[in-house]
Amino acid sequence: MLRSYFCDYNVMPLNYNTWMSPQYSERFQRVDDGDTTLGITRDKRPMLIVLHFFAENVSYLQQWLDMVYKLSAKELYGEKIAFFVDDLWSTHVFGWDGYVCRSENYPMESPPLIYGKDAAGKVHFFGSDKGPKTPSLESLGEFCKQLLEGSLIAPIEYKDKIPVPGIDLVNFNEIVYGQDEMDILICLYSSQKLGTPDTDKFLKDLESLAGKLQQEQVQIWKMNVQNESPPKKFQIESTPAVFMLPRTQKHNPIRCFDPSRGIYTLIKFVAEHSSEELLYYDRRGFPKVHGHLLHHITYSFNEINK
Repeated sequence: MLRSYFCDYNVMPLNYNTWMSPQYSERFQRVDDGDTTLGITRDKRPMLIVLHFFAENVSYLQQWLDMVYKLSAKELYGEKIAFFVDDLWSTHVFGWDGYVCRSENYPMESPPLIYGKDAAGKVHFFGSDKGPKTPSLESLGEFCKQLLEGSLIAPIEYKDKIPVPGIDLVNFNEIVYGQDEMDILICLYSSQKLGTPDTDKFLKDLESLAGKLQQEQVQIWKMNVQNESPPKKFQIESTPAVFMLPRTQKHNPIRCFDPSRGIYTLIKFVAEHSSEELLYYDRRGFPKVHGHLLHHITYSFNEINK
């Protein structure tokens, strides 16, 4: 039975090893050449990586494959750019298993996910933070042109951890209520408990959370409540404690009832209660495919180029 959408764990298509026709194989390389990442790292030219969802039904891919095929002609970009085309399952070579995208549905008409690596080794996504862009021959051709020129906007250098700034009663109202552009996450801890497993892990998790949400409209603040009590709306019996203040209802803080369970509990809490759906996580806290893959592909090439 053909997949009518891509959802849950991405099972390897039955025709995974045979879907590419001889015509396409003249110009396209496979991401997964059966030899780990050797194939995709052997070619040092700038590259276009085109990832699709439905190898079982190539007819749905025809328009995208033909578009990329035209651009890969020698007289256009075929000699200057390496073209890699494959089913999404192939991204296991980047250390990605597809399980994380189980909450996303992709109709068969969905465009492929397209990434480009320039001569400097920087990985770019054909789309925006909100997701993939539907390519046309002109727009994808311009992307290839800019990839060669090195004129694409430099991608953000993601950090795994970001220090979380402190907040106190002196600046609390100004920070929390003085602007209405960002959601606020208030994280309460006690310095008296520093050195204990729960508090130390919690503070480390906050830095990881800040790294994962660095592109989102969410500000994270921590407050030491050892010597001062938080405002009355943030009454707590113990620490650590976490409250979400969506920018549309900052006077009604929402409490996370189990913040010590770890980073993914915190992500799920923020994703569920943010004013708008996060760019890189859905409402259930699952990473969205386009951003998660960008991270894995970027990390893989960074490791290769070390």
